[in-house]
Amino acid sequence: DKLVLQLGIVVTLALFALAVGVLALRYRRTGSAAVLAFGVVGAASAVSRPDSTGVVDGLPSLVGAVAGAVLLYVLIGRLTRPRRIPGEEQEENEGGWDRRGFLIAATAAAAASTVAGAVGRTLNGRSSQNAVASREGVRLPAPASPAEPIPAGAQLRVPGLPPFTTPNNKFYRVDTALVVPKV
Repeated sequence: DKLVLQLGIVVTLALFALAVGVLALRYRRTGSAAVLAFGVVGAASAVSRPDSTGVVDGLPSLVGAVAGAVLLYVLIGRLTRPRRIPGEEQEENEGGWDRRGFLIAATAAAAASTVAGAVGRTLNGRSSQNAVASREGVRLPAPASPAEPIPAGAQLRVPGLPPFTTPNNKFYRVDTALVVPKV
């Protein structure tokens, strides 16, 4: 079921993000490298799709990975710097954020990511609307000869067996697309 697949993806990504975050607390560069590696995997997946238009399809994953790696590096770096101890001298720009400052910065980053995702969905929706408009503009001609009727013996009346033909409103789509394409 698609819901189970989507939940599995979300849980897997959350566990990956947790592991990368914990790793980044100790090894900032390795944490950022893990984010970049994940972006490269995403870009490779996008480019290798059968309907890919080329390298351009991988750019969103790469740009997002670079932004995420830089953000992780900066936020973790600021979080792990020693804080100022009262009574000691401190050089300017030395010392990390307190928890509140870190949470504000992380929330701002999450908000920016949400806006970027919404813009991406909007742009994707426009291309879907173009496909719908294009499809609505096509009128198929009437068939030259109608289809032969279904032979009398084809429709078996067996309990639990579905009919030979399935009405459109009862048809169950079986595919692996998480988003139904509009062609």
